[in-house]
Amino acid sequence: MRHLIPLTILALSGLAVAAQQLQVTLYRIVTINTQGTVQERREANPKGIRSGDILEQSVLLTNDREVPVKNARVTIPIPKNTTYITPNLHGALFSIDGGNVFAKEPLKELVTRNGRRVQEFVSPTRYTHVRFVIPELPARSRVELSFRVRAK
Repeated sequence: MRHLIPLTILALSGLAVAAQQLQVTLYRIVTINTQGTVQERREANPKGIRSGDILEQSVLLTNDREVPVKNARVTIPIPKNTTYITPNLHGALFSIDGGNVFAKEPLKELVTRNGRRVQEFVSPTRYTHVRFVIPELPARSRVELSFRVRAK
């Protein structure tokens, strides 16, 4: 079953990425400890998500065309009632304002402390959106983009 999650897909090369070329899946991450060996398993489309569950939001982006797609951007909202937890997500940009402005981690903002304007790091718990930028998606290829969150 595919989850319907609002996505913003932009292909800056002039080639539109059609909606049927996206597959969105939500996984629950289950940690299994067998004789001292810890392994992770992904359960697709979990039922009954509980507070503290680790979830992985995955988007499979496919280019079915005969030409590469350049500078494709995929913007994914962080699901409500979750907190972003993936550290150092390579190449991703993040937003704290509902997806208007994006920047690389660590995010910083100007705040007033004791009458002075200072720059402070933003906690990942405030992230609202993740944006992936794919410099080039080759013809007839696909890429999986994912990040993890913790259910509140």
